[in-house]
Amino acid sequence: MKIHISKNGQNIGQFELSEVNRMLQSGQISSNDLAWQEGMANWIPVGTMPGLNASVPPLPGSNPPPLRHGSIATATTSIPNYLVQSILVTLFCCLPLGIVAIINAAQVNNKISLGDIAGAMESSGKAKKWCWWSFGLSLGLMLIYFLISGLAAVVGSN
Repeated sequence: MKIHISKNGQNIGQFELSEVNRMLQSGQISSNDLAWQEGMANWIPVGTMPGLNASVPPLPGSNPPPLRHGSIATATTSIPNYLVQSILVTLFCCLPLGIVAIINAAQVNNKISLGDIAGAMESSGKAKKWCWWSFGLSLGLMLIYFLISGLAAVVGSN
């Protein structure tokens, strides 16, 4: 199966797996250059292709999706980092859980720039999870506080 390779926003051609391996070893392409093969939805960094082969069978007559100049790949630009949400829940909800969310959110863009798409997606998911935990815990504690305050007001008025 042919692998399409893009270097600096320009499609340099289609190559067999052995050719891509040789080009990587010789330095003609780097692991940060983009690759696509039939059956894939988006271009991804060469270094993130497991074994440099796709487990998806080729689709007859399919063409690679268009490259977006100046971006790693469309798959990488759609990974949210949740940094703003993490900061907000840290300030207004639960400090300890919010800090964990900030740490995970701060890792997303760094992992994308290193070509670690799977790691970026994992950090993004963890940041989102810790944001929700912080928000939920804060909301639950406020609800308990208002219930106890209301109960105290009712009991105190009798």
